[in-house]
Amino acid sequence: LANADPKTVLNAAATAASLDLPINQSLGRAWIVPFKGQAQFQIGYKGFVELAQRSGKYRAINAIEVYENQYEGFDSLEERLIGDFTKTGEGKIVGYAAYFELLNGFRKTVFWSTEKVQQHARRFSKSYTNGPWATDFDAMAKKTVLKHTLSNWGILSIEMQTATLADQAIQPEE
Repeated sequence: LANADPKTVLNAAATAASLDLPINQSLGRAWIVPFKGQAQFQIGYKGFVELAQRSGKYRAINAIEVYENQYEGFDSLEERLIGDFTKTGEGKIVGYAAYFELLNGFRKTVFWSTEKVQQHARRFSKSYTNGPWATDFDAMAKKTVLKHTLSNWGILSIEMQTATLADQAIQPEE
């Protein structure tokens, strides 16, 4: 970050502050990531969970790694992840799942294979080869699937809308 445009660093920090998400790697809520001389604000999956919880609209929300010993399949029509999730995950990770249930009973489950997450990340993430994708792939994969799930089917408060737009963005202006 020392070589990044100071204005973009300040704007990324201001975005984190406005969303009340700490920039602390061990907490996993948000990061400021250098990219081609500029700073990029990124939200972790724990940050999206926190923002959803703050809305008061969610009964449950989660994002997990799915291991080969747990996974049996995914019924995309009924959106059911088929497997035994009482087992401790062992073997390779075959994918990532996000789930939420609203207070009104609406629920959604999304499953992406590891390959689908990798394809998505290569296509859309400027920091795929460095930053959080390189240092904590699982956390970024859970965040990607959760962000997709919430932004397509969840209730997005103004705070969550702002976070979704600001995530992985370089903000040269205030």
